[in-house]
Amino acid sequence: MSNFDSIHEVVKSQTANARVTYLGLVRLSAGRSYDNLPNKITDAKSKISSLNNKIRNCCKEKRDSCGRLSFADLDIYIAQTNPMRKEVEKLERLIRQSEKFISMGKESFVENSVEKAAMMFDSKVFAMADKLNQKGFTPECKFSSLSSDPKLFDVVITDGEKKVHARSVLAAEYSECMVAHFRFIITNAK
Repeated sequence: MSNFDSIHEVVKSQTANARVTYLGLVRLSAGRSYDNLPNKITDAKSKISSLNNKIRNCCKEKRDSCGRLSFADLDIYIAQTNPMRKEVEKLERLIRQSEKFISMGKESFVENSVEKAAMMFDSKVFAMADKLNQKGFTPECKFSSLSSDPKLFDVVITDGEKKVHARSVLAAEYSECMVAHFRFIITNAK
């Protein structure tokens, strides 16, 4: 087994509790996010309606009796309405995506979110092991916990000579709009 593989196994075992906690939080968060999808669709449709009204009324005072704009005013119209049109397209994509998630059903949506989160967590663990390997750590490195909070992974890792601070960041834990996500940050410790 290579040095990297050994370090990877050590990091996997040290982050096992954080993984279980994180995936449980993702499960709860994904359920809340799924329940909020109809509200996201309603809000997006309302914003689209408002933006379309603004687009229709843009440069209204510069139109001739037939509702046409001069070429100069047409450039202004396009410049003023393009950002709104792009926002409408973005909101329409959000609606399609939300409707796709609703069609999956809540259980499938939650399981899919947990599977993606597990793969992402495992890739972050792999990246942490890679960083430790690049810094010259050995599999015999020691992990000293700095927090008793099960939601946090906050440790100092040392091999006697080198020392790094590794911690987790959990984002959107209580959000209804997005599923919680996680990352590790590794910095040199003092």
